[in-house]
Amino acid sequence: MNSPFRVAPQSSPVLALGGMTVFLGMMIGVAWVSRTNDPSRLQVVAPEVRARLNMGSADLQQDIENLQDQIQELRKKNTEYEQALAKQSGHASSINQSLQEVKMTAGLTELVGPAAVITLNDAAPADELAAPETDRIVHDLDVLRVVNELWNAGAEAITVNNQRVIAGTSIRCVGTVIRVNDVPLAPPYVIYAIGDSKTLANAMNLPGNVIEEMRTVDPNMVKIEESPKVRIPAFSGSVVTRRGAIPGEEKKP
Repeated sequence: MNSPFRVAPQSSPVLALGGMTVFLGMMIGVAWVSRTNDPSRLQVVAPEVRARLNMGSADLQQDIENLQDQIQELRKKNTEYEQALAKQSGHASSINQSLQEVKMTAGLTELVGPAAVITLNDAAPADELAAPETDRIVHDLDVLRVVNELWNAGAEAITVNNQRVIAGTSIRCVGTVIRVNDVPLAPPYVIYAIGDSKTLANAMNLPGNVIEEMRTVDPNMVKIEESPKVRIPAFSGSVVTRRGAIPGEEKKP
C-alpha cells in the first residue's frame, strides 16, 4: 500500500506546479507593496465633489486600480495551478478542496449568489429647520454599523463600493473621506451582501438600528433591495502575516 506521505520524484509535475504557485504568491506580495508604497500622495480634491473623495491624481488612482487588477489575475492563475496540482492524486484533490473553501471564507475568491443591496447616500440640501448638516451625510460609523448588522444577519460575503470586506478590513474617516481597505470612496455607498436576501433585507428594516436613524433624517438616505444574483470581487490586498506565526513554527530572531 502506498503511503500518502510519499515524496514525489524530482521530475514530478507536482514540484513544478508547486514552484509556480510559490512564485505567483511572491508576485502578489510585490504588487501589493507597490500599491501601498506611498498613500500620503493622495490629495483631497475639491468642492465639485464636496470634499468627499480623496482620490489624488488621476494617474496615481489608475496605477492603484491596475495593481489591484494584477493581484486578482495572479490569484486566479494561482488557483488554476492549485487545481491542476490537485489532479495529480486523490490526496492532493482533497487538500485542494479544503484550500478553496478556506480561500472562499477568507474572501480571496470571487463569489456569486443572491444578495441584499443597501445603498447609503448623503441627504439632499435642506432648509435651516432640517437636521444638522453633520447628520445629513454618511459617516464611516454608519457604513460600519450596516456591515456589522449584515454579518449578524448571516451574510456570507460583503462589499462596499466593490471593496471586499474581510477580517482585516478597515472602515474609517480620514478628514472628510471614508476609506475602505485604505481606498477612498465617494457616495453613494453601495453595499452588496450575499446570503439569504430576504432575511438580510428584513434585518436591515428592524426598528432601532442605524437604518432607522438615517431615515428619520431623510428617507432617501437609504435604499434596500433584493437581488437574485450578484457577483462580488475577491479581496485584492495583502494577507501576508509578518509578525504572527503558528505555535511551534516561530522563526528565530
